[in-house]
Amino acid sequence: MTLSYLASTPPALGIGYIKMNSGKATCLSLATLEILNKHRFRFLNMLINVKLTTLIEAALLYSIAKRVVGAFLSITLIRIRYGIGEEKFKGFVNVLRVVEERVFKAAGNKVLVLETSVNDISGETISYVITKLFKEGAIDVFII
Repeated sequence: MTLSYLASTPPALGIGYIKMNSGKATCLSLATLEILNKHRFRFLNMLINVKLTTLIEAALLYSIAKRVVGAFLSITLIRIRYGIGEEKFKGFVNVLRVVEERVFKAAGNKVLVLETSVNDISGETISYVITKLFKEGAIDVFII
């Protein structure tokens, strides 16, 4: 059985300003953040003083794309669509990419690979984490 759905690369958010008694404060669009957070969409935080993804764009993106991906691995691409914004920015392009992909349901276990870099952590803590991961069903844990 094959499934077909739409995926998107992470939308970029700019920063804006809100007026407070003590002056201006920078902030991301709160309503846009709420939509992306509610649906667990990853996003890029661009440190540029302009709104890159509006509330309506975030809502439309969620209603169209059911998944946000950073890279396209082990899929069959069906269709790619781009939306190019009118505003020009120094150092990056103003593009939204939506990808229709086909994923084949694999038999067997679902495997999640988690990689992280840690420093200033005790051996006891590492031992606890390894034990906890195995108790939660990890197939293997590897520490370098």
